[in-house]
Amino acid sequence: LDKPPSTPFQTDFCVIRRPNDRHFPMKFQEHMEKKNIRLEVNSSERGLLAFFLAKLAKVDPDILIGHNLSSQWLDTLQHRLHVCKVPSWSRIGRLRRQNMPK
Repeated sequence: LDKPPSTPFQTDFCVIRRPNDRHFPMKFQEHMEKKNIRLEVNSSERGLLAFFLAKLAKVDPDILIGHNLSSQWLDTLQHRLHVCKVPSWSRIGRLRRQNMPK
């Protein structure tokens, strides 16, 4: 049997992308480290989405819980995956699909 995680149900991560026309606030990284926030910075929206899908595949959750998840969040995520042409977009679910659902 697999060994249970040392802290069950405590898988979280934070990944951000710098806006194209902006800079991070001064000492941003130092502030995040001081607050002990694990933060990944990605350079593009496509990279950010690919990182999210890879992390989701690694964590392999049985359930996702979130506010307004099924009515808006998943539709927006699916749309952005399609627009950014992220490979392996079907990792969001268990089925490996070739065509984006409508």
